[in-house]
Amino acid sequence: MLNSNQILERIDYWYNKGERASENWYSEAQTFCFNLSLIHGIPIRIVAGITSAMSPLKRWSQNMEMVETFLECRECKHTTIQAKKAESIYGLQRYEDVLSDVELDRLIMEFLGGEKTKSFYYSIIYPQTSPYVVLDSWMLKAFNNGKLKPSKNQYQTLSNYFIQKAFEYQIPVASLQSRIWC
Repeated sequence: MLNSNQILERIDYWYNKGERASENWYSEAQTFCFNLSLIHGIPIRIVAGITSAMSPLKRWSQNMEMVETFLECRECKHTTIQAKKAESIYGLQRYEDVLSDVELDRLIMEFLGGEKTKSFYYSIIYPQTSPYVVLDSWMLKAFNNGKLKPSKNQYQTLSNYFIQKAFEYQIPVASLQSRIWC
């Protein structure tokens, strides 16, 4: 992994190269999930959870299409593991009247399992306050010497640098991440 100065310099480089308009990406993703929740009559948290479950190794356009198809037809064109996660999350809607938002978040995060998908979910639901950083394959290549599978400790270390820089720039963590990513 790069040393701390190299990582912080790369964050500065990509932040300065990014466009301010892209900082709203997670709010726009939240709007996508909210609209689908209205169309299908299910909680936004369920839609965001399904969206997160469908996200690994997919472009955003593919991800959106897969979520729409899943909600319309209950078909999933992803791996069996991701399909099972989406089905499990979809099934949580029957408990929406007895679960608090915090309990629903916890259960969805348990079903998602991976750091990236859990962070993605939380950033969609809480784009202005999420303390999580979504480190997808592109981000990991840029900040982890091309390694795509950091250890849990390395993932947390990279996340901490992003949190530090977001605080320095006085913007939400999700806004920093999306500005660099977009």
